[in-house]
Amino acid sequence: MDGAGDVHWYRRVATCGKPLVPAAFEGQMTGGAAQELGFCLTEDLRAVDGVFSAQNLDGYFIPTIADMPDVRVHLLAELDADHPVGIRGAGEIVLNAVAPAIASVVRDALSVSPQRLPVDPDWVLDILEAGR
Repeated sequence: MDGAGDVHWYRRVATCGKPLVPAAFEGQMTGGAAQELGFCLTEDLRAVDGVFSAQNLDGYFIPTIADMPDVRVHLLAELDADHPVGIRGAGEIVLNAVAPAIASVVRDALSVSPQRLPVDPDWVLDILEAGR
């Protein structure tokens, strides 16, 4: 299956030139995808009076490999010839797309934009119940 209509995959396309170590580049993109999904959907480290509510990871959900969709990394190795530097680092470029995409999907599904990330499941249920 090419992924069309399949909700169990996640595609990253990055343009940063030819990676020096392709496996490291793919690992960076895949790890960034996990970080983004956690930021948008599960990781919520709240503080009360300056003290974090979770004191260790048993009260703070970080996605693991078991929680991840299939990540497909695609590289666009050709860079814009007019770019002043040429190559780009691959480190943080992976953190730019998922938050707006998830916020858009939530807005399209609920007709209300989330006011914060991660998207709170109780908030989603409240919106759904209010619409009944």
